[in-house]
Parts: sequence; structure tokens; C-alpha cells
Amino acid sequence: MSNKSIVEKINEAFTKHDVEGFLAQCTDDIVFEMIGHQLVRGKDNVRTFMAEMSGNSLPQFTVDRLIEEGDYVVCSGDMEM
Repeated sequence: MSNKSIVEKINEAFTKHDVEGFLAQCTDDIVFEMIGHQLVRGKDNVRTFMAEMSGNSLPQFTVDRLIEEGDYVVCSGDMEM
């Protein structure tokens, strides 16, 4: 599976608020950063952070570009929450 397809699965899970589907694509030492919030480290902490967001409406998510080169993937787009 390419890194690009992993990012696509992560984006899809995030828009559905599928926390476990999101985390299934991540390593145990994940570092999650959302602008306006502090860094969240580790799957358990990300799970807790996302559970706190569960009362919010689902994000509207648009990907304009998804570029893969070697081990790197850049995803550019807009998210409204």
C-alpha cells in the first residue's frame, strides 16, 4: 500500500469521525497537530482528543492536492469544522 493511499484512508476516516479507522492507519508514536490546539502524542491521547471533539459536527473536508514522493506525502486542501 502506498503512503498516498494511507493518507486517503486517514482523511476518509477523519471526515466520518471514525477514530479507530483513523488510528488503524497510524503508528503507536503518532504526533497529531491541529492548528489552534496543542500537540497530541500517542494513540491513546489522540483517541481521547478525538472523543472530546465527537460532539461537534462532522468536518467538511476538501483535498485539492495529494502529492507523494518517496516516503513523503503532502495533502493540501480545506477543512471546515
